[in-house]
Amino acid sequence: MKNSTISEPVESVDPVKSVELVIEQEIDESVMEADKAEVLEVSEAVEITAIDRTVKRERIKTDVEKEDYLLSQIDEFREKAKHLQDLLLSKESKVNELQTI
Repeated sequence: MKNSTISEPVESVDPVKSVELVIEQEIDESVMEADKAEVLEVSEAVEITAIDRTVKRERIKTDVEKEDYLLSQIDEFREKAKHLQDLLLSKESKVNELQTI
C-alpha cells in the first residue's frame, strides 16, 4: 500500500488582518467596558437623585406638619385671647355698673 497523502488546502493567514481583528475586538471590549461604566454612573446618579427627591419630600412633609401645628397653636391663642377680651369687657361692664350704684 502506498501512503497517499491528501493535501488539504491551507488557508493563508494574513497577519495584518489578524492583528486588525484582535485590535478591533479589544476596541469593542474597551467600548463595552466604557459603556458599562457610563451606565453605572448614570444609574448611580439617578439613584442619588431619587434619594434626594425622597428626602426633599420628607422634609417638605415635615415642614408642612410643623406649619400646620404652628397654625393650630396660633388659632388656639386667638381663641384664648378673644375669650380673655370678652372676660375683660364683662368685668369692665360690671365695674361700670357698680360705679353707677
